[in-house]
Amino acid sequence: IESCWFLMDLGKRLNRPELINKAIEICLAEIKYGWDEKNLYISFKSRFPGNCSIVEGNARTPESEPQMWGTESFEFRLFHGGHLYTFGGNVAGGTCEGKDENYMWNAPWDFKVSKAMNIDDTILWRGEVTIPWSSMELSAPPKDATINFGRSWKLPTCGGHSSYHLRGGGYADVKA
Repeated sequence: IESCWFLMDLGKRLNRPELINKAIEICLAEIKYGWDEKNLYISFKSRFPGNCSIVEGNARTPESEPQMWGTESFEFRLFHGGHLYTFGGNVAGGTCEGKDENYMWNAPWDFKVSKAMNIDDTILWRGEVTIPWSSMELSAPPKDATINFGRSWKLPTCGGHSSYHLRGGGYADVKA
């Protein structure tokens, strides 16, 4: 992880009331945001329990854009100018994007992923996202956009969705 991430803004915790009792099993360590005149940057860490199977999903190829839903994944949404932009990625490094719920829409962006086992057998999943403002048809950072970040959890002992939205699921609700 590049040292610049230590200077980024730390995002709020994700919410999902029914997952609170599973907090030891599913732990989102952090989400960080940063931006400059050209790009939005998102960094996150997520920890999986030891000795569990992870539904990683598929990587993106020139022939295939995988769906994120149904896998361990993240989803970031930004609403601005009457349009909803969605960017998602999974543990395998697969990506997809959409505009106004049209997932045939494509835009350039970058998602780097790593997975590492810790000494306690937990697995740390890290993701770094770079989205050019131009991919969301913006010339600079917006002053009035709303955002939502969410995670899909597909563990054998616990599944569901969590997001900034107080109800927990609510990926589509960008007014977090």
